[in-house]
Amino acid sequence: MKKVLSLVIILAVLVSVAIPVGAVAKVTGVKQTGCGTTWVDIEWSRYTNADRYKVEYSDTLNGSYKKITDYNTSGYCSFSNLFKGSTYYVKVTPYVNNNWLTSATSTPISVATKPDSVTNLKQTAATANSITLKWTAADGATSYNIYKYYSYTNVKKIGTSKTNSYTLKEIGRASCR
Repeated sequence: MKKVLSLVIILAVLVSVAIPVGAVAKVTGVKQTGCGTTWVDIEWSRYTNADRYKVEYSDTLNGSYKKITDYNTSGYCSFSNLFKGSTYYVKVTPYVNNNWLTSATSTPISVATKPDSVTNLKQTAATANSITLKWTAADGATSYNIYKYYSYTNVKKIGTSKTNSYTLKEIGRASCR
């Protein structure tokens, strides 16, 4: 009986040494799952024994965070009234045993809203080997990706523009038969 008792005590000592006192796991799995021009959806993994969650956001990573909600129990949150084409930072804090467990607050993640859609796309110039396109600047856009449509299943990115115009060069001549 002494051998078994000694072994149990040794295992208890090893377990207590292996797990540091005060170590708290953070909320994990925080990710953006959807967005529009003025709203963002996020989800996260359920935290053990959490009754609810506080979700906060900021314009900057180390700025002051504003509370979106503190009664969320679902692991999902949608928030709106945001600016078009903007980046925000979001963090989630669990409420466990009648306390906000701030030591378990998730690492902030960046989320973003969509800019407005491009409108009024027009060809404004053409030569034998190039065409120039121009469009109304989209609110919230900082650059534009230009794609060439070859077919329904074949669309390729051909350029990027930081302004609301683009000249496609060396297009060659079309041939008719």
